This record gives sequence, C-alpha cells and structure tokens, in this order.
Amino acid sequence: KGHEVAFATGEDFQARIERLGFSSHVSGPSIGWAEDEARRALGQHERAAQLPDEDRLRIGALMFGDLMPRRVLAELTPLLADLRPDLLVYDGSDLGAALAAACTGVTAVRHALGPYEFPERLVAELRSLLDGVQRERGGVVRSVDPFDADASLDISPPALRVGGGGSAGNRIPLRPVAWNEPGAPVPQEFLEGGRRPRAYITLGTVVFEAVDVIRAAVDSLVEVGAEVLVAVGPEGDPDALGPVPDLVHVERFVDQAAVLDHVDLVVSHAGSGTLLAALARGVPQLALPQGADQFGNAAGLVGSGGGLQLLPHEITPAAVAGAVGALLAEPTYRDAAARVREEIAHMPAPADVIPALADLTCGPVSAP
Repeated sequence: KGHEVAFATGEDFQARIERLGFSSHVSGPSIGWAEDEARRALGQHERAAQLPDEDRLRIGALMFGDLMPRRVLAELTPLLADLRPDLLVYDGSDLGAALAAACTGVTAVRHALGPYEFPERLVAELRSLLDGVQRERGGVVRSVDPFDADASLDISPPALRVGGGGSAGNRIPLRPVAWNEPGAPVPQEFLEGGRRPRAYITLGTVVFEAVDVIRAAVDSLVEVGAEVLVAVGPEGDPDALGPVPDLVHVERFVDQAAVLDHVDLVVSHAGSGTLLAALARGVPQLALPQGADQFGNAAGLVGSGGGLQLLPHEITPAAVAGAVGALLAEPTYRDAAARVREEIAHMPAPADVIPALADLTCGPVSAP
C-alpha cells in the first residue's frame, strides 16, 4: 500500500524485526522481566500458572498497570515525538503505548491479541494504576482510553470472545492470519505419514518450564495411536523430552501454517496465535494454559465447543489421555471448530482494513 512502517519493541525482538526488513526501535521491557519483578514485589515465588486466580490477577495488575507502562511511557514518548507517525498501533496488553499517544497527540489503535480481554474486575485496577503513572509523567495533550483508543482491531471471531476490556466502540474486525518467520522448516516425514491420527504439540516459549506438560501430552497421544509432532520453540532443547517413540517427531520450530493443514488435533498452551490459526482450519484443540492470556483464551475455546482445556493442576497422563481420546473420537468438537472456521473466513482480510485505518488519521481527536 506504500505506507512507511516502523516498530517499537523490546530488545529481545528487535533483531527479528530488522531481519524482516523493517525499521525498529527499542521501547519497553520484556513480559518475562515484568512478571519476575511483579512476583518479587508481591512475594510470590511460584510460576503464575501454579497460583490461584486472585494471585494471578494481582501479578497481572502490577505488570500491565505499572511496571510495563511506566517503562514504555518513558521510552516511547520521545520516540513518537521524534518520528511523528500518523498512526500508532499497539498490542492490546501494551497499555503504556496509549499513555505515550496521549502525551504526543498521535492517533492510536489498540490491536487485540486474541479472544481474551482483561476481565472487568482487573480493568478497574489497571485504570487506577495507569492514571497514577500518567499523572506522574504529566504532559497530556489529549485523552486516550488505553482499552479503546481511537479504534480497536478485533481479531477474535464472535464464538470466542471472553472477558471485559474495552467497550464495543469503534471496533474494526480483522481476520487473524497465520504467519511464519521465513525459513521455518516443513517436516515432510510427518506430513506424509500414513492413516494414523496426526497431532501437533506446541507450548510456545514456555517449554523450558513445562517439559512435564509436553511429555504427558506426548505419551497420551502415542497411547491412543497418534503420530505426533512436537515444536519446542527456537530456543528449546529437543533432547529435554528424553527418548521418544518412533511415532514422535521433535523439532525446534516448524512452518506452523503448513503443519496445521495436515493435523487432526492441536495441543497447545492456548496462545492466541496457535489457537486462532488452528481454528481457522477447523482443527479441534486441547488447551493446556500456562500463564498470561492463555487461561482466558482456553475458556473461549471451550465455550465455542471447538476444544477442551486442562488447567495446570489437572494435567496428569490419565487426564490428557482422556481429553485427546475424546477430541479424536467425538465429531462434535470438529463440527464446532468448523463453525468457528467459517466465522473467521468471513472476517475482513488485513489488506481490507487499511482504508479504515487511513481514515482515522484524517479525523478529529478528542480533547483532554
């Protein structure tokens, strides 16, 4: 379309963005840093996945309402003042970006990460914390609601929406489209397998802390006669799973879009990328959420009928075996996933929403 695009991201992602040919700038900390700091401040030593709901919400409030937005506001505001972009698009959890837009007058669009929105009881706490961060910084030139902004890109099909978050204001539907970093391998041996059910397992970047979760899923799928592909992540260690049967293929990362066209079942952490990509192909899923938005995404999946979930304390070999057996044997899950696939197919493609975003840069903005 001829538009100039630059990214502001954490230091861990900057090199990856630049390899794709985009200009990038460092802004804000990593989520891992924020979670570690929040757990330390609140005296929590266990992983978020192992904590009760209330404790997870307290950690989330501190992460997304104070620690991360404070850093983003300090680092993104001067960058926006220098670049003077016509439009700022920020991910739905990067609430400090909205505060930076308020300090620079830049039109802002919130890009939802997936089905999960912050629950209403958390939104109230986040608003209070964000107001405090904004007051300390000062320099507001216009009002920007971090949960609505001037518009919101909504990538969730109606069947999956959960939580509170922003209002139904200026929402722009956007079809979620699977993407792979160039060079991702395609495991031909797995894709060209025989008549056995084929399952794909990925827990994204949490694999180092969840080897036992993956192993339980692998053993249960082999027990029901499935051929299994495991992606342990670009930084993962395939040997960490120990010896695996011949029907199990272990890779660091794969061309997920190609894999999903050939599988009967996906087992994942319910990250929005994998969750929506699998549903866009009508593949039923077992969600094993480990943290962040994954619990809400998994709830949306179950509500749609397109899959099942097991919470961290429920994951045992017997429970996983029962869940994957049901998902492979009962057609109701695949039928429900197919209905979600049709919803996704009717959402506007990314290229189709560009005119709506361009129009935002020409309209009036609200005064503080």
